Amino acid sequence: MADKLANVLDSIKISSAPTLIPDNLDPINSSDDSSLSDLSMETAPETFFSEPPTLSDMSMEVLGKIVENLDPFNRLSVRKVCRKLRDAIDSTDPGFKTVEVRVTDDMCLLWANSQSSFYSMTVSGGIIKGTKRSEKSEFTSLNGLLDELAVVLKNPRLQLDKLVIYATMEQGNIVKWFEASNPIHTKMLKLSGFELSDFIFLLSRFKPGVLEEIDISWYLHLANTPFTRNYRLTDLFEMEQWKQAKSII
Repeated sequence: MADKLANVLDSIKISSAPTLIPDNLDPINSSDDSSLSDLSMETAPETFFSEPPTLSDMSMEVLGKIVENLDPFNRLSVRKVCRKLRDAIDSTDPGFKTVEVRVTDDMCLLWANSQSSFYSMTVSGGIIKGTKRSEKSEFTSLNGLLDELAVVLKNPRLQLDKLVIYATMEQGNIVKWFEASNPIHTKMLKLSGFELSDFIFLLSRFKPGVLEEIDISWYLHLANTPFTRNYRLTDLFEMEQWKQAKSII
């Protein structure tokens, strides 16, 4: 992480303030010590001993340039460095366009891609960058997955093209996490493994009008099962998300 930040700082050429020498001071030939008195003790340390600024010292404009040079998953990593860097990252679109989540008996997985690359996160937190659709992000617990997912989905500037969530367990914890989220912006949504009542609640957390396509294919073969029993489909049909969607598949 430190190397990544160092490379970014070098690329945008952040430099310390230049050393200033008074016009009347010849550093080689002058024997007039009185010229040194023109430099006050208050300005001397700043003038002669200034150091490159720390991340906390940098303006939001400079931090914004740093963020622009980071790919989406590296932004998730470096936002933990300091509060100002986190604020700078959270004030921009995180850069993801597709997010897929899978929670099963043997796997907690987060797969996400930007417009150009796929990424995966290992259990230890290391970042792997590639171009194959099969690359995945595996976590040892649901909490670890939701922590990373929260950073992405709770960003108010996020503009997803597609969000897919498939769960065969821990559906209640996933629903509880969504209770605290802001309206999520995605064009396409597919939810699988949830009871219809939970599906309807989750659907309510997405921005009407922005959501253009809703995939309910998983529920089409579940009539009169515990997933759909005792719940009125009219409650689904009356939702603004449903009414404003352009496609239901």
